[in-house]
Amino acid sequence: MKENKINEFTIQNALYAYLTKKAHQYITPNIYIGHLESDMISVTKAGFIHEYEIKLNLQDFKADFKKSKHAHMRNSHRQFRNYFWFVAPAGLIDIKDIPEYAGYIEVEIGAKSKEIICYEKKRPKRLHNRKINEYQKAEIAGKLEIRYWRMRKKIQNERQKRIF
Repeated sequence: MKENKINEFTIQNALYAYLTKKAHQYITPNIYIGHLESDMISVTKAGFIHEYEIKLNLQDFKADFKKSKHAHMRNSHRQFRNYFWFVAPAGLIDIKDIPEYAGYIEVEIGAKSKEIICYEKKRPKRLHNRKINEYQKAEIAGKLEIRYWRMRKKIQNERQKRIF
């Protein structure tokens, strides 16, 4: 049996399973909202947007604080996300280094199942009370639709290459 490795792709898959159990919707990896790229976003049934920033090494975690989004979150400027989370392999980030506005989820490979499991270590602060609007839902759905059809075309092209 092939053992799972922890990388951005496998963390996104584990996070998808975790968030689905929590009844989140619009769970989307690697998406641009406006001019900001997110490793993953989700929307609760109540209409609150969560952003997840995946970190695989400490240098990347520290470099993330140079991004303007952290100043916006500290100063409560208008933004799309209601909640912000860091997600990293267990033991990578000391919980005391997580900013007060951010949540933290650790991932690790389960001892018995060999699946990647998510553990919520710190809840984030709600950054604002505005809920997702119809324009934002349509933007996410449109990007998912485009991604789906590109993937479908890619699969079709690969199948045709094998036939000929």
